[in-house]
Amino acid sequence: MSKILIADGNEKFALTCTNFLTKEKNIEIIGIATDGTTALNLYEQKKPDILILDLNLPDMSGIEIINKLSENISEKRKNNIIIISGDVKSYIFYNTSKVYKIIQKPVNTSELLKTIYEIQNNIDLDNLKKEIDDLFFRLKLLIPSYKGVNYLKQAVIYCLEDEKLFYNITNVYTLIANKNSYNNIKPQNVLWSLESLIDSYTKNVDKKFLSSILNYFDETRNLTPKYLIELIVINLKNKTT
Repeated sequence: MSKILIADGNEKFALTCTNFLTKEKNIEIIGIATDGTTALNLYEQKKPDILILDLNLPDMSGIEIINKLSENISEKRKNNIIIISGDVKSYIFYNTSKVYKIIQKPVNTSELLKTIYEIQNNIDLDNLKKEIDDLFFRLKLLIPSYKGVNYLKQAVIYCLEDEKLFYNITNVYTLIANKNSYNNIKPQNVLWSLESLIDSYTKNVDKKFLSSILNYFDETRNLTPKYLIELIVINLKNKTT
């Protein structure tokens, strides 16, 4: 669900945009502002996922809002603003990290909707990575020197996105190899790295520890790349459902 704040000096456009977006079941409009001060206050109070922002706002311009939000480090890292304006060339941007896209007026609604879902997909992926990092930390798996840790993360993400990959795990290794092709990585290299990771890992943790963290872990089974990926995916899915 995308929580969206609309800030536009043209109240008619803001309402039209709201009516269009609320037809989407995965979108919630959490506020409408027709001036800059209200827009900034609503953003800070409600923390929207996405801000649809007009640059030409009364009392505080869209640029000033972007600059204010960029003073907060955690906010600055969010690439979550869609600028909608008919006069972009008149403005000078100093903080662009928060701006995902600029859409000229008159707005193409299909482009706006596509952009919203692109941003939400990025947010969902960032949240997923945080969930994975948290689980890896609890599993004592955060060892930066191991390529296998990064490959394991990638494998988990691929399998969360497409459950069918479980039926042929070698396809996952191929996807990872392709993603890291600049290092001349082959699928077999990915498997070897994962096996090496698990070999070192199981020397430092016992099965009782794993079963205390991972639901459904069978202490009678040996840990393999496929089994570990499966367990991590199951546990992450259970947490989000």
